[in-house]
Amino acid sequence: MIAGVSLGFLGCSSSTGPDHGDPPSLPKLQNEKAKPDFSYFQQNNPKVSGTTMSGEYSNYYLAQTSALSVSTFFSLADMYTGFMSSASSQDAKYNDGVWEWKYSYNYQGQSIEIRLTSKNVTDGYKWAMYWSYDTGTGVSFDNYKVLEGTSSQDGSNGDWTFNSLTPETNETIAVLVSQWNVTSDTKRTMSLKVYDDTGSLSGTIVYEQDGSANTITFNSTDSGGSSITIFWDTDTQTGYFMEDGNKNCWDSNFANTPCS
Repeated sequence: MIAGVSLGFLGCSSSTGPDHGDPPSLPKLQNEKAKPDFSYFQQNNPKVSGTTMSGEYSNYYLAQTSALSVSTFFSLADMYTGFMSSASSQDAKYNDGVWEWKYSYNYQGQSIEIRLTSKNVTDGYKWAMYWSYDTGTGVSFDNYKVLEGTSSQDGSNGDWTFNSLTPETNETIAVLVSQWNVTSDTKRTMSLKVYDDTGSLSGTIVYEQDGSANTITFNSTDSGGSSITIFWDTDTQTGYFMEDGNKNCWDSNFANTPCS
């Protein structure tokens, strides 16, 4: 439940009093420039005899399988797109330094009342989205904070926290925290913290691009969890897969090769 929303200024404030200008553009919950580009693994599939996990290309295919599995975590924010984008059809009101959008969203046959707020902070805006919902069958919540975060004015850096509501206790807990920083078209970082249903940290994922060099590091905090690093270079086509210090490399033809 996340929003990757198109930029564009919304209507002027409908509040009276001093002119506070236009409200900020809706933020991108998923910065596409910060996301890892997995096309290297999607487009390269060397032919093998037997299984991909054995033989001369096994190191590459081990990295490919792991990288594409991890890629799903970087798209979780997309689930919230509709909830955020619906605000674009509403006028924002300005009150005590906060812009506010109020609107309804139909989800799974029910209507959710949504309140989106934005407040100016240093070099950007602080955002929060709240839900109010009542099924009429005993399931309800009021002003449940679904997400919050900050985004710079140009969208090049920021952070988001996506929450879950525990029905038994009505407690809000984080399920995913993302941070990103885009320095240029070829230099960027994005990190994720993933939490379990008790609110405990279950793993961290960090992606870094520096020119043609790309690195993803995954660390599991579960009992017996492992540390995995995947590196690939889109210019040389080489790379490696490393788990708990054991490094497995491939050459420019994706074939296994000794690590230097």
